[in-house]
Amino acid sequence: MQPSTDVAIPCRVLDSKDVYGFLFERDSDTGGHIGYAVSRIVDKDKVPSGQLMVFTRETEGMMRKGQDWRSWVGPVERYDITGANQFRVMVNEGLRESHEMLDIGCGSLRGGRFFILYLGTHGYHGIEPEEWLVKEGIKYETGDGLIQFKLPAFEYAKDFGFGRFGHDFDYLLAQSIFTHTSVVETNLCLSEAVNVMHDKSVFIANFEESSDATRINFDGWKECNQLTYGYFSGLAAKHGLSMKRLDYPHPSGLKWVRMEKV
Repeated sequence: MQPSTDVAIPCRVLDSKDVYGFLFERDSDTGGHIGYAVSRIVDKDKVPSGQLMVFTRETEGMMRKGQDWRSWVGPVERYDITGANQFRVMVNEGLRESHEMLDIGCGSLRGGRFFILYLGTHGYHGIEPEEWLVKEGIKYETGDGLIQFKLPAFEYAKDFGFGRFGHDFDYLLAQSIFTHTSVVETNLCLSEAVNVMHDKSVFIANFEESSDATRINFDGWKECNQLTYGYFSGLAAKHGLSMKRLDYPHPSGLKWVRMEKV
């Protein structure tokens, strides 16, 4: 926990009552959202709508790179529905409470909070390179009580080392991972996934589809890849995975696919 700091910023005040919670404003330079935790408002009764507010900043994680745990993983206004969308797809594709699931790039538990509640004890496994995101997700999305009750497992790594968990998984999920990974990272993720899949495992993923050409970096994280279905399914085939389209909507327009061992 970093020392509290009083900061003044322009943001919209909906009323002059006890405004405890979170405020978000649009970053004019990047178009993204910046999140701030509000725990104490100075002279809140004297602050009219749209004027400066002074509040107490809570944690380092919320301010990391000008973003909080929600805006780091995508548009804040779609945080809830994007998590629920993942859960709907996985359950429709056969995920049941008795299964063991791997959430690749679990982030701040946008979808993980639904899966942890649904799956049995030790059923949820998340791997994420940004440890602070998971910790903020536990603090503000699930609470410690659910974690202590369901005992999910977490690993913090950038190398797609799914074998760290020590066993295979019934279901794997890659939500908006292949929209950013390079050719090298995409192949590594698929290769590592196959190593923790048994004959009946299901790997659900999504990607941004291009109708004409694939646009992806050979190496290094990319803001937004565009893949043709033929290119993506071809990569999967090289790793012994069959791929088929899934007809589910996605809040950001991504396309869902289901992969299984050949």
